[in-house]
Order: sequence, then structure tokens, then C-alpha cells
Amino acid sequence: MSTASSARVCIHAYDERDSAWLEHCITRLPNDIRVTLVGALAPVKMGGRLLESLAANIGSDDASSVLRTCAAAYPGDDLVLLRAGTVLPEFWFERITRALQVDDVLAVSALDNLDPLRAPSPAGGQSNALPAEIDRLCYLYSHKQYFDCTNVSLLLSAWHGSRLRTAGGATLKNLAVPAAFAPLRAVLLDHLYVAAPGHILRGPKLPLPGADADTSSALGELREQVAAALSHNSSAGTSGFPGLDTKPVILHILHGWGGGAERFVRDLAAADSARHHLVLIARGNSVRRCFGEELELLAGDF
Repeated sequence: MSTASSARVCIHAYDERDSAWLEHCITRLPNDIRVTLVGALAPVKMGGRLLESLAANIGSDDASSVLRTCAAAYPGDDLVLLRAGTVLPEFWFERITRALQVDDVLAVSALDNLDPLRAPSPAGGQSNALPAEIDRLCYLYSHKQYFDCTNVSLLLSAWHGSRLRTAGGATLKNLAVPAAFAPLRAVLLDHLYVAAPGHILRGPKLPLPGADADTSSALGELREQVAAALSHNSSAGTSGFPGLDTKPVILHILHGWGGGAERFVRDLAAADSARHHLVLIARGNSVRRCFGEELELLAGDF
């Protein structure tokens, strides 16, 4: 991201029924972040802040037009496109804008429940769990990676302002970053999930009988872990957002042999709610004398 003060949250598809959602949303944003209501005829006072308005005749799901309109009105600003009413988790703004710091990233997309390709649910799976719980599991089980994607979420995305201006963002359609924009790319976060209200989370369709399963998605491991945690009502080992919230983080480094050291870490993590405990475990094959072949990062009460 260029600077925090250069970011602008552009909220579209807003009407007065979303006023409670809007007030909750802006009170969780940093104070120096500008907020624009796209399609509003006049500025709106909300939560002690004056929100700018940008008059535009744009359909509720026409996020591509929102992007083009905002890019023309605010050239050079990093733009966060947010559809009004979207169910947002804690620290959503920090996560969606952080990826803009990567040199070749033009656009950043959240996981969501609108498109199965962006769903953190395995093929044939579905869940009506609270979006906040799904997001928490995604954050804890993910590798905090940015996967290449073609189309970004209609609910929440972020766009690097100067790169968008240089690349010619006016040509974008359906929030898709074409191959001609290379080396600039769009990325999908594996650690941020947002939801459209009234929609349950559904994974991709199951393959037809006799057909091979689709193993191409980079979300495969995350999908299986989230589904397993939801089916077993797992707490995923910790609460909160290590590295994002204000709790200090303690990193324990262990071998993969278990024993007293592992029991000590488990007990300490379970008893200490004031800090996050993470464990970096080195695993290997002692018979072959191959140690540290794998490194695994887990919550403290793993």
C-alpha cells in the first residue's frame, strides 16, 4: 500500500436501510481513511465523520463501473471497493490493504460466499456457520498467502491507485485483471473471508460420476481444514488474530517428538489468555536421521 492516508473506501449499493451497518463499519476504520458513498447525492454525517458522496447511476452489482468511476474521480488513490451490507470480520481493512505492498499486485480479493471458486469450502460442501467463525478459521489455518486469481470479489476488493492509473483501469470489465496487464496481477487472500447476508457458504460442485476430482485449486488444503474444524466444532486452537490484534505473540520452537516440552507448551497456552502462543515444530524422520524436513506453525494448544 502506498500510504494508509492514500486509501479510500468506496461503498456502493448503499441505501438508508444500511445505516446501522455503515455506522458499525466506519467506526472500525482508521481515522485517516477517507470514505465515499458511491451513488449518494449528498455527503452523509455518520459516527462523527463526514462521508463524501460521489453521484453515479450504477447498479447494485456493477462493481466494475464503481471501480472505473472512482478511479476517474480519485486518480492515484488506493481504492477499497465495499458493497454495502457485506458481513465484515475484525481487521478486514488491514488485511485487504496489506497485500497492496507487494510490488506486482494490482488488485486484492477476499474469499466470499458468492462464488464457489472463492469459497473456503470443499467440493460439495456447505455451511451456515457464522461468517466471523469461518473467517477466524481461515485466518488461523491459512498460510497467509496471496494466490493468483482472475476475477475478484464483488463484495470486497482493493486496488493499487498508481498502478491502476498506469495500467489503464478504465478498460477493466467484470473486475477481471487481463493477462495483458502482466506483470501486474490480481491476488486472492487465503486469510480473509467476507459474506453476503442471506447466503450460505457453498463449495464448488462435485465432479460428475467417473470424472476426476479437480485438484487445481490452491485453496484445497484450507478448504478441508476449515470444513473439518466446523464439522467437529473445533475452536482451531486459539481465539483472536495473532499478529493483527493487540495481544503479544510468543513463538515456541519444538521438535516433533512430543514429550514434556510439548505438554508444557500446551498447558501454558491453555492457561494464558493474555497472549497468543504459536508453536513452530520441526518434523523429520529419525530412522533416516533426516531432521527438520518439515516446519509446521500451529496454535499453542495444538
